[in-house]
Amino acid sequence: MSWTRARSAVVAVAGVLAAAMLAAPADAADPSATQINATFVVDGGHGPVSGPVSFDVQLMATDGYQALPGKPMTLSGRTVGSSTWSVLAHVITDAGGYAAATVSLRYSTQIRWDFAGDADYLPSTMGPYLQEIDPRVSARVSDHNLLRGQRLVVTGRSFPAKPGRRVTLWSGSIPDAFTSPPAPTRLASGYVRADGSYRLTRVFRHPGPRRLFVKVEGGFRNGDGFSNYARIRVR
Repeated sequence: MSWTRARSAVVAVAGVLAAAMLAAPADAADPSATQINATFVVDGGHGPVSGPVSFDVQLMATDGYQALPGKPMTLSGRTVGSSTWSVLAHVITDAGGYAAATVSLRYSTQIRWDFAGDADYLPSTMGPYLQEIDPRVSARVSDHNLLRGQRLVVTGRSFPAKPGRRVTLWSGSIPDAFTSPPAPTRLASGYVRADGSYRLTRVFRHPGPRRLFVKVEGGFRNGDGFSNYARIRVR
């Protein structure tokens, strides 16, 4: 394939928070050189939970930035702490040059999109960028209406299991990266059991409504995990 026939490609991902990435200018002596511009998706709040995560991509040509339909794309990933990349999905771009892949991730993972190139377009790679994955946390309260001095029991589970990690019960709002609500109040703490389960208790001395949530401490390959809110009233 001659350099005059080859056209470099650009991979772009539409997202909330954009970060530009530009490779070194293409060198005519190196037919594999590419130029890449990319925007990354960054989730707000406390991030995605473990489970299916969708990744969108658009493949475009640098000479005019026209969309490239019908091109094979590969989504690869490597778990934080690993040096080995694994193929997560193969997809084909649509008429607008877009493609999407949905994969299940248990741990925070570096993600990379690749286009292998063909007779008309040079190979192109976007990434890597980090997709943080938080553990999923369930929380069940023993009673939604309590008397002052009555013990509340909160039980639940972390998935994946996080044995030995600190688990805490809070009243207030889950911390958010984009807003500054009043700081939540910690009510109880303990540790996750080997099977991922936990049990927390609290006795309330003052009446009023409470909005509760549970936090499981993150670790090397996951961020902190948060449960959904549970609402109770103390009389």
